Amino acid sequence: ATERDAARKERELLKNTANEKAIRIAELELQVADQAERQKGIDEELAKAEGQLQMLKDLLRPALP
Repeated sequence: ATERDAARKERELLKNTANEKAIRIAELELQVADQAERQKGIDEELAKAEGQLQMLKDLLRPALP
């Protein structure tokens, strides 16, 4: 009976640890998804800024010698 109790406690501990790890993985996956979404926004803003810079260069080019 004592070995059974010890095995049961060990199994519960392992189950709790696995559950905690699954929760942590889910949290990290959310963080990664959020960061990817932010990076997408940054990339879009960068593309806009590069387009505006090119437009300014094109506008200024005739004025330059």
